[in-house]
Amino acid sequence: MERTDYIHEIKNILVNEKNTRFMDLDYNAIKEESDLTQDLGLDSLDKIESAMSIEDHYDIEFLDDELEKVVTFSDLVNLTIKTITEGRM
Repeated sequence: MERTDYIHEIKNILVNEKNTRFMDLDYNAIKEESDLTQDLGLDSLDKIESAMSIEDHYDIEFLDDELEKVVTFSDLVNLTIKTITEGRM
C-alpha cells in the first residue's frame, strides 16, 4: 500500500469518527501539516477515539508513548505506517 492510500483511509476514519459525534470535519480540510488540535479541532478524547478507530481498522496497536508525540496529521500517518511495518498487531 502506498502512503497516499494510507492518507486517504486515515482521513476517512477521522471524518467518520468526528462526524458521528455531531461535529463537522471536512475531508478536504485535512492536510498533512494540519495540527490535530488547532486545525482540526480534535480534543484529547477525540485523539484517543480516532487512534482506537485506526487501530481497529488496521488491526494494530500504537505504543502510548509514541501516540503522545503525535501533533499533526502527518505524524499520525507516519505512526500508522511505522506500526504496520513493525508488525505491532
